[in-house]
Amino acid sequence: MSTRPATSTQPTREFAAVATGRKAALLCFAGGLTLLLVLIAWIGGSYVWPGTLRYEVTTENLIVTTGRNLVVDETRIPLSRIFEVSPTVLRGGKLRFGKEKPGYCTGYFELPALGEVYLATDCGERGVLVRGGGLTTALVVSPADPDKFVFSLRNHQPGTFAPPPRAFSTYLGWLVLYAVLFLAGGGLLLRTFVLGPARLRYRVRPGWLEIGKLGKPVVLPLAGARVRRHRPLLGERQTGVTLPAYHVGTFLYDSAATTVLASAKEEGVLYEGEGRYFVTPADIDGMLAALGEAGAEVVVTKLQRRI
Repeated sequence: MSTRPATSTQPTREFAAVATGRKAALLCFAGGLTLLLVLIAWIGGSYVWPGTLRYEVTTENLIVTTGRNLVVDETRIPLSRIFEVSPTVLRGGKLRFGKEKPGYCTGYFELPALGEVYLATDCGERGVLVRGGGLTTALVVSPADPDKFVFSLRNHQPGTFAPPPRAFSTYLGWLVLYAVLFLAGGGLLLRTFVLGPARLRYRVRPGWLEIGKLGKPVVLPLAGARVRRHRPLLGERQTGVTLPAYHVGTFLYDSAATTVLASAKEEGVLYEGEGRYFVTPADIDGMLAALGEAGAEVVVTKLQRRI
């Protein structure tokens, strides 16, 4: 049975998509944002706070501490085996093995003037060269006060030394980069899980059905179109996306290619005219009545049981 009222001049009516899956979409957004923040903090932390550099002189050893958090590395060199301690200039070094981050260079580097050395420095040009028995390569450190450090080593005077304080400019660029990445990733998550479902709306105006979604809306003519309440037999997705509260693309519904612009996959409205479209308004009866008044043929059928 079908009814087809005459087209009227009724105003545009807007119908929201059914809210099924909206809570899951918000949870996905919150979870994704948290995961993104943790990931950026984990990766970014290694550049903004790369690790510890500390040089300790005891009465018996030079102890060089590198690393971060619970994973630290200590190099102990007996003072009695050290035979050279001298300030040096570090230029043109190339990393062979280790870490090279802003304000934190540890590992084996090749330097034009010194050859291969083990660096535990702030990546600056000022350093102190240490050679000793048992060292496979020379050690280069960068205490903030090189002269005091050299005096302490040569005279076996205990003391703890740190590299120069890091300038904010050494990691400002990384902070900006991570902020941009977080904003871009958060914006994508917001668009996908929040704005997408929110923009999924159905507007009925005389002669036309306009479907809002992310991007350009879809406009369908109602003249000659048939609309009905429908519970589709679900099939596979051919194109598009299927997310909580946002299913947009081409799907095989009822074994036929159907453009789906819906927030759920269950009961909704099927449009058959210039193509086959499935939508899920929260008020199915109200939208069918509005479509009938706007010029579509409303078909009343018995719903099929979903398999």
